[in-house]
Amino acid sequence: MRRHLPWLIPLVSIPVVYLVIGLIVAAIAGTAGFDESLGLGLLNIGLLLVGFAAIVVAIVLTIRNARRVFRAWRNRNGHYSKPEAAVLHSHLQSRQGWAEAQRLRGALLRREVPTTITVWDIVPNSGEVFFYDVDADYERYYGQDVTYSTGGGLFIGHPAFVLAGVVGSAIGNAARRNAAAAQAAEQWRERGHVRLIISNRRLICLVRGQWLSFYYDAVTAVYPEVNQWTLVCQFGGGVAPLRLQGVNAPLAALLTIFGTHGLDAVGAHPSLQALGGGGTDRGTGAGGTGHGGAGPGPGGAATSGGPALDQDAGPFA
Repeated sequence: MRRHLPWLIPLVSIPVVYLVIGLIVAAIAGTAGFDESLGLGLLNIGLLLVGFAAIVVAIVLTIRNARRVFRAWRNRNGHYSKPEAAVLHSHLQSRQGWAEAQRLRGALLRREVPTTITVWDIVPNSGEVFFYDVDADYERYYGQDVTYSTGGGLFIGHPAFVLAGVVGSAIGNAARRNAAAAQAAEQWRERGHVRLIISNRRLICLVRGQWLSFYYDAVTAVYPEVNQWTLVCQFGGGVAPLRLQGVNAPLAALLTIFGTHGLDAVGAHPSLQALGGGGTDRGTGAGGTGHGGAGPGPGGAATSGGPALDQDAGPFA
């Protein structure tokens, strides 16, 4: 009953306010000399306005609070609006992704080889095995050449007209030049949601129908910001930096750090400390949003983990 009070109280107050204001106005109207008193007339008008405003406020509070109570009742019974369901699903994905990253870090620190999967789309390199078939937000960082055209013209006539035309052309050209400069500047581009395969040798992204490989041995700098659900990698040879974001980014960050820095870095890297030691069971997947999450990908079959890791034998031996 208490949870209904936020809308019951303003609802009950509506007739109470109506009755009280009505009685007061009637009493004032029945006062001797009311017809000749401007003050009493204005007082009655003021009371009516106050009563009307109070009733409107009570109606608004009743409707708003009743909707909140009804929504809470629906949520308790497992019914959510589309926006609420989307938020709940996002939170669930985040919890699952974080838990899987914790489990993976713990397994690596115990020198356990992660469970492998079969990915039929990708031809593995010699000695390559696949661990995750998930998805992520993908971006690349680079500038580009941009062309733009300038406007102008021949202005003949009154000096004021000529001056206005010249100034207008200059402003337009400056705006087009600034827009082109902003578009050409180095920035994150190609943002999209991609399929991400994580192996013991590379990160593989399906970008607009094309598989792109990012090998750990080509990485020149790596920034695993797991608290921000982000992994940024830089490469040599003029390859544009890569940024992966989303609930599966911590998984990519862990295995990239292992591939670039070795097992000790998985335990020592400052950005990975937030993951803690992790659990022992694989669970239900990295967020449940990928192609099988932490389990098999499309057409893939999970296989059992291998022997203990040999730190001196390279990534995952």
